[in-house]
Amino acid sequence: MDDKMKKYVICGHYGVTNLGDEAIGIGLIQAIKEANPGHEVVVLSYDKDRSKAFYDKYLPEFGVKTAYLVPLGIRSFFRGIFKGGLKNTIKQIKSCDRFILGGGGLFTDERLYAVFLWGLQAFFALWLGKPLYLIGHSVGPLKTRVGKWVVKKIFNKAEFISVRDSDSKMVLEGCGVKKEIHVLCDLAMMVNLPNKKIVQNDPNKYFVLTFRDWDEKLGEMNKKIVQAVSEIVEKYKLRPVFIPFQLVKENDTEVLNKKIVQNGSLEKIVIQSYQDNIFEILEQIRGAKFVVGVRLHSLIFSSIVGTPFVGISYSKKVENFMDEVGLGKYCLKNNEFDGDLLESKIEGMIKDSAHIREILAKNIPLAKEKAKIVLGKVLK
Repeated sequence: MDDKMKKYVICGHYGVTNLGDEAIGIGLIQAIKEANPGHEVVVLSYDKDRSKAFYDKYLPEFGVKTAYLVPLGIRSFFRGIFKGGLKNTIKQIKSCDRFILGGGGLFTDERLYAVFLWGLQAFFALWLGKPLYLIGHSVGPLKTRVGKWVVKKIFNKAEFISVRDSDSKMVLEGCGVKKEIHVLCDLAMMVNLPNKKIVQNDPNKYFVLTFRDWDEKLGEMNKKIVQAVSEIVEKYKLRPVFIPFQLVKENDTEVLNKKIVQNGSLEKIVIQSYQDNIFEILEQIRGAKFVVGVRLHSLIFSSIVGTPFVGISYSKKVENFMDEVGLGKYCLKNNEFDGDLLESKIEGMIKDSAHIREILAKNIPLAKEKAKIVLGKVLK
């Protein structure tokens, strides 16, 4: 293999229909190919066939290959043994030059299984003697001793570390990570938008909503969101458009339907069917007057295209992102959530929308350029 051309194995939360994670994957792949178009890319995914179809559809020029994640559960382990998935995964890792784990919020023990799953991927690559690159992470909360131990061991063995917010850097340092830690933007911000824009029939006549289920407390928040949004709809005569960001495992549309039935409101809402065309969704968000989002990447998508937004935090990573882009005042934290406060923040955001667009127009290009320079050197 030419010394300048490398084989990268990318491992992350791919193949589960999560638009945010798929955008992270696209941004990372595009960054690798910009560093050197000759680099080969293999993505380890929950569902290699779904991921293969996705990349062939949206990145056909890159010839991305896919394989399964290293199995942790019993079902995935037996599938790997009897259907050859594990053998292929080992083959791809053994033949790679660099192993990238990332990005996204993989290392948190809010759901402890995640720490073990992603820890296994990293340790397996290290066991096979591969250089480990940890790119685009948010880390924490980490409340358990085992979670902190796994993170410390993995990150101290990495060749390169980047996180997507300053708080994650502090969490890693608190765990005892001694390596240099770069703070760069979320990898989804690295997505190159197509030159051809999609023309919206009714720009600024609608706003976008996103929901998700996380825990019982968030379920109650979703109900209050529907109530607050109903007031905004009546006051500003805008059409709410719901965009689902995940279909498998967490079905965002089911969450919304349940809350509308319980609350008996938002009859005018347009419930969009799930689609995986990230570029079209970005253009749809560009045409919206604003976004009210629980899904982190609905806020990140908004920042990419310069659309004002209010973020509703179900996890610290949402608050961290809002602070990083300079819009922390428009984030509702989990412990302070109130329907009236949400309505007030939305109204404040609408009045301040011109200033918000200026903040995004200044901060986002700077963040992208910084990431492009650093990753361009690392991935070449």
